[in-house]
Amino acid sequence: MDNKKLRIAVITDLHYVKDGGSSPKPEVCSNGNKIDPMERLSGFLSKGDFRGVDLVMCPGDITTKACVESFTSGWGDLNRLTQSLGAEYLIASTGNHEIISRSAEINKTPGNVELHVDPQEHLLQTKNYPTVFTEAHQRWVYWGRGYETLVGENWIVLIVNSCHFHTTQLANEFERGRVGESALEEMKQNLKDVAEGKAFRFVLIHHPPNNHEEPDVELGREPMFNGIKFLRILEDTGLDWLVIHGHKHFQRLVRIGDSDRSPMIFGAGSFGAGLKGAVATKTKNQFYIIDLEVGLDAIGEERLKASFNSFYWDLTEWKPVVDETQGLPNFCGFDLSKKIDIPQLAVLIRDTIPQDAPWCTWAELKAQIKALSYLTPSDIKSLKLALGKLKVKGLTEQHHWFPEQLSLQ
Repeated sequence: MDNKKLRIAVITDLHYVKDGGSSPKPEVCSNGNKIDPMERLSGFLSKGDFRGVDLVMCPGDITTKACVESFTSGWGDLNRLTQSLGAEYLIASTGNHEIISRSAEINKTPGNVELHVDPQEHLLQTKNYPTVFTEAHQRWVYWGRGYETLVGENWIVLIVNSCHFHTTQLANEFERGRVGESALEEMKQNLKDVAEGKAFRFVLIHHPPNNHEEPDVELGREPMFNGIKFLRILEDTGLDWLVIHGHKHFQRLVRIGDSDRSPMIFGAGSFGAGLKGAVATKTKNQFYIIDLEVGLDAIGEERLKASFNSFYWDLTEWKPVVDETQGLPNFCGFDLSKKIDIPQLAVLIRDTIPQDAPWCTWAELKAQIKALSYLTPSDIKSLKLALGKLKVKGLTEQHHWFPEQLSLQ
């Protein structure tokens, strides 16, 4: 393994369900189309240069409505996917659909305690869930404290159970996530020491730690309790973090906060939920492979860089994301070692396009301008506007993330 490079796969919100008498499959299979995206995924990935994955990360909701049989099927498929990718670890955080958080009222009635069902017993009995920790006791630390760390040669994953309090079965808990006060206090004391010296630092958590909304799409508005405090603790370590969450079924890649050490937040789109209504018109089911490396900033410090391979499910096969309605753009990314000046980048693109050529392809520009490999979705949209003001013409299909060709004529 190159100590300055890491490849991870991210898959979340699989939402396995039982459909009649058949074995559990992702929910999207039960919406009229029976083709299983998980069955097709390994074949799709084998056709490209996508092996050599180091870590597979799943920020929760493997099952739907705490169906134990569906969870078992989904967890088994995730382990097989991890094997097929050659990854060293499968790492999960617990989603709200994994916890039996809505017990029948009779089970809560005094005198009927023998009827109570342990909301997470099936998870405790699942071998190697949420991951294979270095020490056996760490698994119980995860359940008891609400978080634990998994540390590799050049990486650390802070696995946070944002459903830690869902076992109370109170509505004001299961409707949103939480990081407990005692957990936050321990992070304040220990997180920097544990994470320092690692090139790649991740948080794996199911619920978004800050508000996550999309215009004209109902994603729910319940904020995570203590989410902002949690992000501030990450920031105060003075280290770069990539926070990976699920839950919303709608993708995002953003930087939250105005500090130079504000964490990057990647909200992964759902792999297997049956998307409906406005959400289905603005995104698709997705899967990601992310290549990470480090770059040196102006004072010589190593900072995190990432390039995303983003794929969407069109109900029959997996394809790279091209259109804005398909999800997070393929070949987007970020580079924390450099601050991107969008107007300056637009001028550089204009000046790089040959004066005597009718068109210059986006691939040709990327080969000459490295910053184009590390644009977030909002960077891409801003860059398009800036290029338009410079009279740089783009040739592409409407709503495509990237222009296929650019011209000054």
